[in-house]
Amino acid sequence: MPFTVSDLAREIAQRLRAAGQRVYLVGGAVRDQALGRTPTDFDLATDALPTRVVQVLSNGWNGPRPVVEDEAFGRVLVGDVDVLTLRREAEYHDRRRPSRVIFTKSIRADLDRRDFTINAMAVNLADGALIDPHGGMRDLKWGLLRSVGSAERRLGEDALRVLRAVRLRAELGFSYHPHLASALASPSAAECLRTLSEERVRDELSRTLLSVGVLQGLEDLRRFGLVSTILPECLPMVGCLQRNPMHRWDVWGHTLRVTQAISPELRLRWAALLHDVGKPATCAVGADGVTHFYGHERLGEEMERHILRRLRYPDALVRQVAALVRHHMFHYGPETRIGSARRLVLALGQDGVRDLLELRRADRQASAWGFGVGPEGERLLAHLAAIGDERFTLPDLQVDGYDVMRELGLSAGPMVGETLHAMHQLVLDGQLPNRREDLVNWLRRRMANAPEAPAEPADHSQPPQNSRR
Repeated sequence: MPFTVSDLAREIAQRLRAAGQRVYLVGGAVRDQALGRTPTDFDLATDALPTRVVQVLSNGWNGPRPVVEDEAFGRVLVGDVDVLTLRREAEYHDRRRPSRVIFTKSIRADLDRRDFTINAMAVNLADGALIDPHGGMRDLKWGLLRSVGSAERRLGEDALRVLRAVRLRAELGFSYHPHLASALASPSAAECLRTLSEERVRDELSRTLLSVGVLQGLEDLRRFGLVSTILPECLPMVGCLQRNPMHRWDVWGHTLRVTQAISPELRLRWAALLHDVGKPATCAVGADGVTHFYGHERLGEEMERHILRRLRYPDALVRQVAALVRHHMFHYGPETRIGSARRLVLALGQDGVRDLLELRRADRQASAWGFGVGPEGERLLAHLAAIGDERFTLPDLQVDGYDVMRELGLSAGPMVGETLHAMHQLVLDGQLPNRREDLVNWLRRRMANAPEAPAEPADHSQPPQNSRR
């Protein structure tokens, strides 16, 4: 089959070949094209040393400036193309990188050091010939994930390969070769993950969560004993029974199905994975024999923040996921006023509320509820449409603290803020117009304790919660 490269990769290869160097397309770009997929990046391997690559791409070169990222390991970055010097590797001592590399002219030697057979193929860009010494193309046809050489040795060299194997299976839907499955299930595989930085774990977890086979990927992490190392907070979900007519699986089984059912956006996949992480610690069996998890969403929010911060995710993502976990038990019955929609928008924004509805849809799909967001979701959507882009905050009131102090004869203090908060809740619920004269009149009636003044509302700063599940 013909293999293609990006325009930039082609220009780099032509330059290097014109200078007498050998150039090969390697890695994922070969694998993906063999599978009929569009590659996301293009890596080139060459017999040129890094200094030689820079030299060739300097004089008269109009493309991106070549940057030597790691001279000792032979890596030059040219725009979004990695140019790697062919190499063999010495022993690994830290389960991350070889102690040293030996540059070589042999593409076979370079392929021999790679992790899995489907990643150990190359295309000679001089004639388009496929170089496949380890049967990668055969394994692609068989849908088999196999290590290059000893599985134990390959996983022991670089601990990240343990997570990469799980992620590749989740992305491709392949089966593990028995030797690889055995190596992944060994206690040493879970133990070696402790040597990885949180950032490396995060990046592989993100790709697994976004994969088409996320359910299988997460279940592999559990069955190989890897969850206890990288996501120990999730392990108690396994076997946590939900004796409740709304559920068919334990918390872990339900969570996997929610994560599979939700849209493949990182914030949504994390929200799905962690929305019930607080259930095991809040599990209680009622007198009726039904299991309840009161307050699990609040505990789950705390746990989510700890987990994603440990994994070094950006604060913005941590906040987005926390809000979804915190509010995923929202109740929106026929009696719910439009003010609850306004409060949800204040807490999450319009896009965040739609994310919440997507989480609700997936949650229902993975339970005994069936499909869709349900009648309460439809009511919330109708209220969202009614309020449009409105996001009414307390500072948007047409009166301020000075008005409250003047009309009620108060000095600065907590009572001023409490009064403003009460007015804000009434406006959110549509019981009081946000017009200065109406607000001032409300203050005056309050001062006179007039019976016709609207009753002071309950604190609806958070939407009504239904924590019975």
